[in-house]
Amino acid sequence: MPPLWGGGSTIWVHVGQCGNQIAASLWPALQKERADDHFRAGHGLARAVCVDSEPKVIDSLRRTAPVDPFYCVTQQSGCGSNWAQGYGTPALAAAALERVRQQANFVSALRALVVVHSA
Repeated sequence: MPPLWGGGSTIWVHVGQCGNQIAASLWPALQKERADDHFRAGHGLARAVCVDSEPKVIDSLRRTAPVDPFYCVTQQSGCGSNWAQGYGTPALAAAALERVRQQANFVSALRALVVVHSA
């Protein structure tokens, strides 16, 4: 009998400042460990979608982690520390879901979708 979780790829979704700060530490560590199953074949870029309403959080992440800028979703301007303004942003959510769908198109079998965010 084949293993339950055998085969397939994992797509990571990092949301908000907390999720993207974790990504800034996670991806360089996975790259160092040569955990190739978490990276797009031939590109060396993380199989991840990074989402935040603040562009500077994503810009900081892109300087430290091997993420594809195309899969980094932000708003044109931040929410100015106004949680309520960033919480209900349908355009940002729609763009993020579209990027997840595009990432899923690259894999032959999707094993898991891991969402990393603050509680």
